[in-house]
Amino acid sequence: MLEMNAAPHIDAGELRFDRVAITCVFGDPRDLRSWSGAPANLANALEKLGVAVEGIRPRISRLAKFGVAAADMIAGLGRPLSSEQVLRSLRSRRRFGAEVAEAARRLGGPRRPSIAPSAKRCAGLPMSSRSVPTCATT
Repeated sequence: MLEMNAAPHIDAGELRFDRVAITCVFGDPRDLRSWSGAPANLANALEKLGVAVEGIRPRISRLAKFGVAAADMIAGLGRPLSSEQVLRSLRSRRRFGAEVAEAARRLGGPRRPSIAPSAKRCAGLPMSSRSVPTCATT
């Protein structure tokens, strides 16, 4: 059973990327306490494969969170029940996306960051069927 869960061996010559950026809106992407450690564990695994990893942490002020929540309520989306709900809103994700794109540009990345294939397939789905940052489709 363990062998089925083990990742296949990847040679450095087979890598598609030699440098990536990982982002997390819930804290420092390199911190194991951010989002159950998923971004940090991913970064560590990629580094073991020889990929250089940069961490990008987009931020939003309390006043901006309040503005996002107010705009959502005015638009009829209801009152957010948590700050996480505000961070996951479409308005916040657009702000974060612009900030991440600017940070990636400063790091020397492409003019337009590439989007995971699953995100492209989810672009036309209703908001309730998408998760942040991408969705899983089968």
